[in-house]
Amino acid sequence: MAISSSHPHGPVAVIRVGQTCQARVYGPVNREAVPVIGQRLEESLASGCTAVALDLGAAEFIDSDGVRWLQQFHEQHASRGVQLSVAVRAGSRVERTLDILKVDREIPLNRYPHEKAVAAPSRR
Repeated sequence: MAISSSHPHGPVAVIRVGQTCQARVYGPVNREAVPVIGQRLEESLASGCTAVALDLGAAEFIDSDGVRWLQQFHEQHASRGVQLSVAVRAGSRVERTLDILKVDREIPLNRYPHEKAVAAPSRR
């Protein structure tokens, strides 16, 4: 199956800021996407990153395969001293799924609000 993502970077964009790999996920976090997301993060970690900031704010949803991958990624890298922080949008499908599964008991979740639409200035 093809990975559905309309973003030019595919399902994940990763940049390095100092020793931290900042990754923003686009589209679903599912069976098709997690191998690509995981590979990109592993490549970044191999370049010397000691922390991963994973932003799931643009992710459409996370399914059981995505949750399992996230938990395994956290366990595997925590044992090597790599810090993982995960950000989700408050009220999103991703946040609700992670809350229902109580993922925040093992992985701290940082929540940020939805951006409010900015009204265009009225023309006079």
